[in-house]
Amino acid sequence: MILLAFPAFAGLLDTLSPDERRVEVCKQVAAPMEAAHDYARAAGVWEACLEESRRTDQATLAAMLEDQLGIIRARAKASAWRTSDPNRYAMAVLAVAADQRSTWYPGTDIPDVFRAWMQTEPGKGRLEPARTITLVWEGMSPEDEAGAEEAAELFRRHVGDLGLKWADAGHPEVDVIVYATLSVSAATAVTTGPAGTLPRAEARFEASRVRFRTLDTATDGFRVAAVAEEVDPAVARELAVRAACERAASRLLKQVLREVL
Repeated sequence: MILLAFPAFAGLLDTLSPDERRVEVCKQVAAPMEAAHDYARAAGVWEACLEESRRTDQATLAAMLEDQLGIIRARAKASAWRTSDPNRYAMAVLAVAADQRSTWYPGTDIPDVFRAWMQTEPGKGRLEPARTITLVWEGMSPEDEAGAEEAAELFRRHVGDLGLKWADAGHPEVDVIVYATLSVSAATAVTTGPAGTLPRAEARFEASRVRFRTLDTATDGFRVAAVAEEVDPAVARELAVRAACERAASRLLKQVLREVL
């Protein structure tokens, strides 16, 4: 059971907090409309979800939902270009995402649009100086270093899933270098099952800086975290690391978009 990584909960509403459950329900209601590219109707679903979060004074949740609504509205506004001019469509949607505060969304809008953009010649050209990614681990504890190789592979897979390329550290043709540390620790358990309180692990992926080598620029780093609970502490640790690496890849995508758009 992964916490703080909503996409992992699809179909598992019983395990969610009230706020998470509300988001998941909105996602499931909007999904058929989004699949049919009826973004105007889907926007109505997300708007209702946003208003409910505001009514219950959930500021953090409302901020994320406000950005999600902004993306859906951008897709609705640019819908005429979705098939006729996919580059123009992607630019219109991704430019909105680049300016938003959120680094993750309930749906797959941003990765989907980004991957489609990478199939266009203008998209390939625009991203060329920031497409190949590598990861350099900085000083970590011996315990965390033991799992660094596996975590790097997880991060690589998520980066690849987004449509970005990967190169090993030290490769001469690297565009973006992420300097980071990974730490995993036990967290205070909150869920009690038949066998007692479940072990909980927290993983933190912290990038001290992100260097855009080809563009000759550097940006501030970022920090993401994920928490997981499982009967087996080792499994909880693994799930937390997986979720943190996924969120780190999404956070990196946001920085890439800000640099190239």
